[in-house]
Amino acid sequence: MTEIQDAFSYWRRPLLIGLATVVLIVAIGLIGKSMQTKVPPFLPLLRSSLTGIGYVLILYNYSDEPLRNVTVMATDPTTATGKSYVVPLLGPKEKVEVGWLEMGWFFERGEKIAFAVDGYDLVEETTNDILKFQEEFERSAR
Repeated sequence: MTEIQDAFSYWRRPLLIGLATVVLIVAIGLIGKSMQTKVPPFLPLLRSSLTGIGYVLILYNYSDEPLRNVTVMATDPTTATGKSYVVPLLGPKEKVEVGWLEMGWFFERGEKIAFAVDGYDLVEETTNDILKFQEEFERSAR
């Protein structure tokens, strides 16, 4: 028994250090993976409403995969009012328009828009961000 106890005592510390190292590496890997952002593959755009009041949101899925439960949440920061609308399925390379008819909301400058999509991180923007991107893109395309 003494030889076995001596052998165990001799290897116990390196084994514990090795086990602790493996646990640490796995934990770091899991934390790193959970911290990676997964941005939904869609492009939000705005166009003028046909009624001339506000904008209509256009969501374009530029991926080869469908997006499920695309939730659009609009908030007017000056009045703290808001509405939301769910697009149950946005197919690959498909676009959908969301405006007054769909959600009873005219998008205006300065509003906050949040997008929640199953399996992806929440995306928050403002209508000003979207319009600025569009203006810069159009300017660079000329």
